[in-house]
Amino acid sequence: MTEGKVLGRASRSAGDIAVDGLLRGVAAGLAMMALLVISGLLAQLGPRLVLSRFDPTGGNSALSGALAHLATAGIYGLLFALLTAPVAARLGARLVLAGVVYGLALWLVSLGLMGSELGAPLRALPPASWLLAHVVFGGILGWLLAVRR
Repeated sequence: MTEGKVLGRASRSAGDIAVDGLLRGVAAGLAMMALLVISGLLAQLGPRLVLSRFDPTGGNSALSGALAHLATAGIYGLLFALLTAPVAARLGARLVLAGVVYGLALWLVSLGLMGSELGAPLRALPPASWLLAHVVFGGILGWLLAVRR
């Protein structure tokens, strides 16, 4: 472990918590992405089309979209880990519920983005799947952080 300001347990630095959150955010982002691809298939949208919706350059690249989505998921995971670190030990398994609430909050933020030009490509994704994907992201993120502690 590294030296620095310690959050949560005495042996965990803010940097350690941030890295844990980043990695677990990417893992939860993979689960979310898989759910969105399956949902897209059910809506007659191919995997490449679904992933290209996340391409921040607007170039319709599935690879660029997938990487951008995972990078965003990692950052959101890092944020969640740092925000919950002071109370994570007391939350225990309820960290999963906190993750679901966090996922719902991210969903609400994404709805605001979808109204902008930035979120226009995402409007083609089924709305119920978009909500479910955020709940799954948050729940898995909370679970992965809870089992790490």
